[in-house]
Amino acid sequence: MSIMRILSLIKNFFIRAHFGQHGEDVIVHKLFDKSIKNGFYLDVGAHHPFRQSNTAYLWLKGWNGVNIDASKTSISAFNKIRKKDKNIWVAVVDINTANTQSDITLNFNPNVKYDLGATCDDNLAIERKTSAKIRVPCESLLNIVNNYAPETDDEFHFMNIDIEGFDERCLIGIEQWKSKPQVICIESLINDGIRSILKTKLNIILEQNGYELEGKTGISLIYRQNNL
Repeated sequence: MSIMRILSLIKNFFIRAHFGQHGEDVIVHKLFDKSIKNGFYLDVGAHHPFRQSNTAYLWLKGWNGVNIDASKTSISAFNKIRKKDKNIWVAVVDINTANTQSDITLNFNPNVKYDLGATCDDNLAIERKTSAKIRVPCESLLNIVNNYAPETDDEFHFMNIDIEGFDERCLIGIEQWKSKPQVICIESLINDGIRSILKTKLNIILEQNGYELEGKTGISLIYRQNNL
């Protein structure tokens, strides 16, 4: 690329950047009114403050929130960079698992500092050929929301869910959440097209709780409360 053309873009403010793996954050931030200066996000499976992050752009705009990950390395990075956020080292699992055990096995590859393939799902671990295991604390998304989310939907702007195999399962109990995010971005392992997605349990649960599918990019689905 021409250096002069790149400099021209920067000078005239036409550079556009995204941090999400498939540009999810581009869609997400356009769903919110530009006047929101101090929004709240809950990033479940946050991974890294910038790399493939669906909350990095919002953070740069002045938003703050809660970042959760099963990797101590990831949480250390959040503690270093997003110091005003609450950063929690815990694996988020379904209610039944959280009610019967206080920790769970995280399968990962020790040679990767920020491992996108790390998972607490044993079947996915076999498929991804992870080579190491460690016990980490676990908690249900129900308890996470009820402990850390704002009191009302008006204050709870965005939730990102990317927990490698537990995404759909963690939504069970959503009707018990004290407040619900206006927009949800969630990873789906089903990638067979919109018609197939609309038949999934994940989509049915979210529709029953007042959400509509707004977009799909890569393996991420973006939902918005249908009363907004």
